[in-house]
This record gives sequence, C-alpha cells and structure tokens, in this order.
Amino acid sequence: MSSGLSKIKITGIYREKLIKLLSKKGLTESVLYKLEKEIRKSEAHGKIELEQLDSKTEGLIYYSKTNKNEQPINLVLKLDFLIKNKTGKVAFKL
Repeated sequence: MSSGLSKIKITGIYREKLIKLLSKKGLTESVLYKLEKEIRKSEAHGKIELEQLDSKTEGLIYYSKTNKNEQPINLVLKLDFLIKNKTGKVAFKL
C-alpha cells in the first residue's frame, strides 16, 4: 500500500544562526521593521528584491497585498543559501 509520497525532505533551521546571518547581511530586526512599514505604505505587491540579498540565490520579500485579507509580508530565503551558511540542515530525506 502506497502513502502517495514519492519524496520527502525535512529541514531544520537554527533560529539564532539565522538571526546572526541576517544581521551580517544588514537585515537586523530594526531594519526589517522599517522595511515592513515602508512596504505597507507603498503600492508594492508580490516579489520585492532587497539590496542586502541576491534575489536569485539568497532570498527576497514577498508581499501579498491584494490577494489575502491579512496582507502578510514574508521574508523568503533560499534553502541552499541557508544550508551553505550552516544556518539550516537536512534532517531527513527520502
């Protein structure tokens, strides 16, 4: 009997290492709060590139302004970037 899963990857991210990595990149808590306020005041929607991160290899911000009531702002980081910087690790892979 098959569970329907053909692949699974469980990845752990270390919170303190992530905070340090982001700080080294210039994305401290205060900078992120300032960005959040600026983004909410703007007409931006969707992918927003950050000068501190390479959007293709490291990450970006995604703002769901028009398609969700909550209007979340998400910092989307590339898994390979986190693993390369020893901020995350694959805990299980099938």
